[in-house]
Amino acid sequence: MSATNDVNVRRAVSDTVTGAADTLLMSPGRTDGESQKQRGPYRIEDWGKTWMNPNKARVLARVPAIAMPDIAGYWPHTTRPVRGPQEYAKRIIDLLDFIPDFRAEPIEHATNRDVMFVRWIARGTGPKGPFEAVGVDRLIVPNGYVAENLILSDHPIFADFARYVGDFRGT
Repeated sequence: MSATNDVNVRRAVSDTVTGAADTLLMSPGRTDGESQKQRGPYRIEDWGKTWMNPNKARVLARVPAIAMPDIAGYWPHTTRPVRGPQEYAKRIIDLLDFIPDFRAEPIEHATNRDVMFVRWIARGTGPKGPFEAVGVDRLIVPNGYVAENLILSDHPIFADFARYVGDFRGT
């Protein structure tokens, strides 16, 4: 084999390995050419960045980038989880429509392998006026992509929100 052919073979092997590695670093099932920079992984620091100043356009762009295809989101006072990145993002958009000035501040967090906990304080103006709510998100994040988010809070604003989205569990 000539030196030129040897270099070309090595370059082709390198390109193939790099392409395979990029595919593995993307969300499972995604190989449609989107760059690694647009995809996860989700980190605990992302929670605070997202909720200190939520933005609908960012939600629509970021949720598919950090969510598993079968993500499940469990919201307080609702009867069923939201499933899939589109439904998950829609529920967040619904929250921002219901409470346009919604903000949440992470107070503390813990991570144990694929499980993350975030204790937070949310503030905004609901239909009954200003509120301050405390709660916890428990996220399951295998390989850096959110598979499940269990949102826990007993504040009445979330019962109002469940009614708003037409999925109120009642007490």
